[in-house]
Amino acid sequence: MSDARNRALPEPVGDEVASDAERTALAEVWGRLEAARPAPAVATDERAAMWAAIAAATRPQAGDVAASPPAVADPDATDVAGAAARPPHRAAPRLSPPMPPAWARRGRRTAVGVMAAAIAVLLGVVGRPGAWEEVTVPRGRQEELQLPDGSRVALEGGSTLRFRRGFRGWFGRPAERLTELEGTGYFAVTRDGRPFTVRTYNASVRVLGTAFNVQARRGDTTGTTVAVAEGRVELLGTTRSGVTLGAGQRAVLAHGALGPGDVEALPVDRVAPWRTGGFVAIDEPLAVVLGSLERHFAAVITLEAPDRADRRVTLYFPSAALERVLTDLATMQELVLERRRDGYVLRSQ
Repeated sequence: MSDARNRALPEPVGDEVASDAERTALAEVWGRLEAARPAPAVATDERAAMWAAIAAATRPQAGDVAASPPAVADPDATDVAGAAARPPHRAAPRLSPPMPPAWARRGRRTAVGVMAAAIAVLLGVVGRPGAWEEVTVPRGRQEELQLPDGSRVALEGGSTLRFRRGFRGWFGRPAERLTELEGTGYFAVTRDGRPFTVRTYNASVRVLGTAFNVQARRGDTTGTTVAVAEGRVELLGTTRSGVTLGAGQRAVLAHGALGPGDVEALPVDRVAPWRTGGFVAIDEPLAVVLGSLERHFAAVITLEAPDRADRRVTLYFPSAALERVLTDLATMQELVLERRRDGYVLRSQ
């Protein structure tokens, strides 16, 4: 073994190895370990300056309550006197909270969605418009009611009126004064700046303040009839085309028609005589007139003359009694009136 290889090994190690071959191999390994040792990156004085810069950059700011870990001395650093230099204190790094697992994130999103849905439902319940109220009058009676705005409506027997409670819109705001009528009603509307609308199955009647009668039944297929006692109203069809009626005028929007027909004159005392016990029919089919009498008097009237059902009838009774009206109808239509246990029958002669 050469002296160079012997010098490569520490003396205690070289003395313990007796074989030259082993000593040579061990020397090669030892030399490679020496070559692999990392060299100091900076000098000792430069390292001390580096520690000082790190300390300045990581010093806790005001209000920073993060605890600082115990200082760790750099064993290779020395001060001018040769004593070991103390490395500066380093603030603990601020760590972001750990990302919750996927199931937790999904649960959080679900909770937020449920909360939003609950708020939406609450707003919908609290802020929704007033509920629809419905009043139905039995046959043979009439009833008068006051609407939320102070307007009054008289309903004939067999009629139904719907309107929103308080005429209230979303979140308590005043809404359009909208009513829906099936049957016959006499309206005395109070002015309050909002339009008042009566909607039937095929028409709309719009007013501001007036008194008028509306008659419309889907089953009669005769359309909507409007007669005005006071003020002015507008009768509109499905195409929004309409006519304006004043006191003492009448118009009909026929079943299936897009707009109302001609405006006709009508004495004011014939606008709604049913309110005071009278009865009126103006150019209506006999079958429709008999249906009105049934509702008005809560009677059963049978027509056993199908060929007469569509005949047009006009009559007016300031004070109506059922048998008197039926007797006059039988005479006018050349029919026979019979009174039976369950009601009245009109039949051919």
